[in-house]
Amino acid sequence: SAGAATKVRPRRLDDEEDAYNDDDEEEWEFVARLCGRLAAYEPLAEKRQSVLNRHTVEVLQVPARAILGANEQARWQACAERHKELVETLSTPSDGMVLKLLRHPRGADAAVHLVRCMARLQAALQLDAQEAERRLRSDGKFSQFLATLATIERGSAEEVSVERTLRARTRILTDAQRVAERVSVGWEVAREAIEKVKWYRQLLGTFLAEHAQAEEWLSGGSPS
Repeated sequence: SAGAATKVRPRRLDDEEDAYNDDDEEEWEFVARLCGRLAAYEPLAEKRQSVLNRHTVEVLQVPARAILGANEQARWQACAERHKELVETLSTPSDGMVLKLLRHPRGADAAVHLVRCMARLQAALQLDAQEAERRLRSDGKFSQFLATLATIERGSAEEVSVERTLRARTRILTDAQRVAERVSVGWEVAREAIEKVKWYRQLLGTFLAEHAQAEEWLSGGSPS
């Protein structure tokens, strides 16, 4: 489960671990192990960002030396280009080679979340599937958070947090259309306007909190 995952903390590997021999491990096994370490990496406390309260999507850049020995780093440099869709390799003056996980080995399914939000928008505004998807993807914040699901573990608190953000963006698009119809402007203009209204943001937060409590009750929990 997400809560039981072993965390990998920043560390330098000792000489014994640096004696890694790539003949003892197939390349796919090495890459899978690397992705697992990146997924489990936990930065120092002072560098952590609160997942549940964050307003931007951030994927950690992990110093290679924190999770790989010298020989492992050399092997990754030799095969990184073949696996660039899984891990991005960068270089910085302070940390040297840094690695950025692009696809979690147990990643959340972005397609499932997209279809769910499309269904909500279609039901609320009587749109066809193509138009519902177009509106969702045209929303910058929706697209940004949808894209990060590939790097987030399925069933984790992070996925729940992102799902709530996606639901909020879907509700904003729904309300924008209704406001647009009342004042005869485009829904994009209405969306920009209502997002700036403080009381609307407060109502949206209340709606999401109540929805989360209802889901918890339906799943067998005890709403607070």
